[in-house]
Amino acid sequence: MGEQKVIIRYGERKPETGVTKEQKGIEIAKQQGWQITVKKNGDLTVSTAVPPASSGKTACNTTASIFRNGWVVAVEVGSKNKAAMPSTEKVADLVRKAYARFK
Repeated sequence: MGEQKVIIRYGERKPETGVTKEQKGIEIAKQQGWQITVKKNGDLTVSTAVPPASSGKTACNTTASIFRNGWVVAVEVGSKNKAAMPSTEKVADLVRKAYARFK
């Protein structure tokens, strides 16, 4: 897969109603030409972000998070390019393992 950066975040979080900060950020990124995918399955959310070719940026990311019982755990994997991105399934497995350790 190549060189990647992994960030694990966790903390308390209150449920949000309406449009969240993340949703606003996704809409802005899409307007700028980013390819964004977001899939939810219960308390698991996985997403990918690929910059537009015209931006000159090549870094992409795959993120998975679990929001449960007032806590969120997220794993973000930054890759040098689209070809080096890990699958959402692999990152989802990582966040499940991280959640099990932090809960």
